[in-house]
Amino acid sequence: MPKMPAVLARIAQCETRTNWRHSTRDYATAFGIYRGAWADYRRYAPGAPVRPEDATPAQQVAVALAIVQRVGYRAWGCYRQYAWVRG
Repeated sequence: MPKMPAVLARIAQCETRTNWRHSTRDYATAFGIYRGAWADYRRYAPGAPVRPEDATPAQQVAVALAIVQRVGYRAWGCYRQYAWVRG
């Protein structure tokens, strides 16, 4: 698993059970990133593919960290809803 803040690891666990290949119509990656957000933030992960479920774990973490830097952890429903995720 790539290096990441513990809270981000808990978000991945909560959102998708840390499924790096997670993919639904609207959300993908271990972090359950909205596809529109992926399109906006994938530039922060060098070489990140258009399809988020095809990204490496390191690329997924890079995009998630970019979202954290610009929006914060509150971008994730699990973070807002569950105290154990917030730590």
